[in-house]
Amino acid sequence: MAYLLLLVAVLALVVVGVRFWMLKRSLRHTADQLWEIERDVANNRILKMELPDKDVEYLLSAINQVLTDVRRERNLYAQREREFQSQIEAISHDLRTPLTVVLGYLRLLQKEVDCLPEHRQESSRMLDTALRKAQGMQQLIGQFYDYSRLNAGDFKMALQPVDAGRVLREVFADHCVLLEQANLEAEADIPDCPVWLEANREGLEQIFVNLLQNIVRYAHSWVKVGLKQEKSRVVIQFENDNESLCQQDMDYLFQRFYMKDKARSGAGSGLGLTIAKSLAQQMGGDLQASLQEGDTCQTGQEQGKREKTIRFTLYLPLEE
Repeated sequence: MAYLLLLVAVLALVVVGVRFWMLKRSLRHTADQLWEIERDVANNRILKMELPDKDVEYLLSAINQVLTDVRRERNLYAQREREFQSQIEAISHDLRTPLTVVLGYLRLLQKEVDCLPEHRQESSRMLDTALRKAQGMQQLIGQFYDYSRLNAGDFKMALQPVDAGRVLREVFADHCVLLEQANLEAEADIPDCPVWLEANREGLEQIFVNLLQNIVRYAHSWVKVGLKQEKSRVVIQFENDNESLCQQDMDYLFQRFYMKDKARSGAGSGLGLTIAKSLAQQMGGDLQASLQEGDTCQTGQEQGKREKTIRFTLYLPLEE
């Protein structure tokens, strides 16, 4: 009888041990499934248990319900984002045509006013103001339109060989007057020899324009632009001193509609840096920003202020 009881106890231990081992193995497999789902949450997979167990099945059912809710919210967010971008594109398109007509008539009136002997100065001043405001609105609409196109899921950018040095020199030269008007000391280090990229020329120009316009708005006294080649990529840097930025701002610079100082941004939309980064990524590169804090000024009007330098670094792959 004792042997029979011992045999039953041993068999019970074996069954419990095997059951525990199978449950542990099944839980490990479930954990692997969860990691795979986490890497691709959009995939409509659910967790499954190899070994039937009511308590574990109840837990997996709760987790699967959470996954379903997360996917539903994700899909709703993506749908709202698509609708938002579509609305921006539609509004921008509807405004561009009449604004182009307004600008055309303003330019014609400006030529007519220049020919009038009476009240020429006052009329010319008012027309210049109207023309400048209309051009600012045109730029804003263009940025909204570019942003909506870049974030469309089906947008593809045509790439071709582009001399990055030449494009940068041309854009920098076009902005020299604006930099001078902003009392900025400008310095450029761009090689004369061609630096070929597999890029989109218009997109590359837009990146440079957006970065320089940002500098004109926020730089304090100087700006430096440089281009160099590193192994299989080109590194293009835009640097300037800045009074208002802090390290906390660096996490938000490339977010849409973010503006540190709206009073100084003028007609800015908060999309310029967002568009520049998106364009860089469309061309297989990236745009990053860093802030360096220097020594505290000891003399002059800047005494007590800490010198800050913001650097935008554009990385783009060389032509293969």
